[in-house]
Amino acid sequence: MNDSKGDLWVGTRGGISYLNASTSAFIHFRADDNNRHYLNNKVVYSILEDSAGDLWFGTEEGGLNYLNRSTGLFTYYLQDHQNSNSIASNNIKALLEDRDGKIWMGTYQGGISVLNRKTKQFTQFAHNPSDSNSICDNDISTIYEDHDGDIWIGTSYKGVDFYDKSTNRFTHCNIDASIKGAQFIHTIIQDRYGYLWIGASESLVCRIDKRKSEIKYYHLPTSLGGIDVVTISEDRQGNLWLGTIGGGLHFFDRSDESFTTYKKNTNLPSNIILGILADNAGNLWLSTSNGLSRFNPESGSIKNFYKEISEIEFYVDDAAPDCIVPAFLIQPLIENAIRHGKKTGPKLFKVNIDIRYQDNVLSIDVSNMGKLHSVPPVLNPANNDLGHSLDNIRKRLRLMFEERFKLSLLEEDGWVHAKIRIQYPSKDIKMRAKIG
Repeated sequence: MNDSKGDLWVGTRGGISYLNASTSAFIHFRADDNNRHYLNNKVVYSILEDSAGDLWFGTEEGGLNYLNRSTGLFTYYLQDHQNSNSIASNNIKALLEDRDGKIWMGTYQGGISVLNRKTKQFTQFAHNPSDSNSICDNDISTIYEDHDGDIWIGTSYKGVDFYDKSTNRFTHCNIDASIKGAQFIHTIIQDRYGYLWIGASESLVCRIDKRKSEIKYYHLPTSLGGIDVVTISEDRQGNLWLGTIGGGLHFFDRSDESFTTYKKNTNLPSNIILGILADNAGNLWLSTSNGLSRFNPESGSIKNFYKEISEIEFYVDDAAPDCIVPAFLIQPLIENAIRHGKKTGPKLFKVNIDIRYQDNVLSIDVSNMGKLHSVPPVLNPANNDLGHSLDNIRKRLRLMFEERFKLSLLEEDGWVHAKIRIQYPSKDIKMRAKIG
């Protein structure tokens, strides 16, 4: 998912990876259900940025995780069988914010939950065998709002439903169930011409003309059976790109309705394409089973990041968030670790941030896998910008904490550590700001 700042968020089975567009560094958010600075479950199925810029994560068995980006704290929405005003399932596979600001959740075997953020009330939609206007199945794979504000529901086993807001009813879409793979829906989008495109199983793609109530069927050219079309994206020229499980990336030529295939033999890192995002520079960012790729269709160039990306991991203990940590401390240390550490570290570069509070001492350790200069720049700041940055941090620390701090730079166990220790007068003094 690309957020409004141009940064990339990737949900994985090990947490969230966040690609900072300005530094090209991956920051990894792990799971810890005892610490609200983290996800409560590491398996993330879906990610949504809402109209306020905050983030929502659909997890496996962790329910809905909401991240307030102003505070850095998560709120968890979990299923409660004793409370009808809760989500229908803790397995959330699809997320949508509609134009009314409501959050739609498609779940595994729980149907749909809709959160009205103004009233904080949940509305549930589930399959009812005795009601033909109920949703056709409770296993939801995707939810999409079209240009008219209508909601389309893709299910894992029963095809597509259309939700009419005015009547609060569902209508089953007349996709030909006799076509192999037509009932197994993975993705739905609408292009600039108003056509709805549906990715299904068995290499099947459906195009719905909503105005004419017509459906056209396409099959991707592949000799492999059972290919799932799991993602479809439209680039800035209006071209369609389709990602598959095992069949690579496909380009749809509207002029003759033909497909062109890109696979590992064209330098893609994998034939499993899980996500496609088009940027303003004309590139396609491909999330694959073997890392991230940037593909430029015009030049044909492909840059794979699976051996070159940076990864940043955070740990903040439960006692630390009540302490002051101004932005001028953490941000420069991370930027220095990335900028200078990359020059001497491995291509798969890592940065760790560890923040703890114990015995009235706040400890901040920003470490990277690079090598320390022969003369530590903290001791000789006149020779490089890293030294100037650390010297500025020291001056600001002194203004804020007088002599109650220590800043050091050292190399140990193959890591370079920038360490800050701040002595607080008393543990029971509540500080004015929080880490995050």
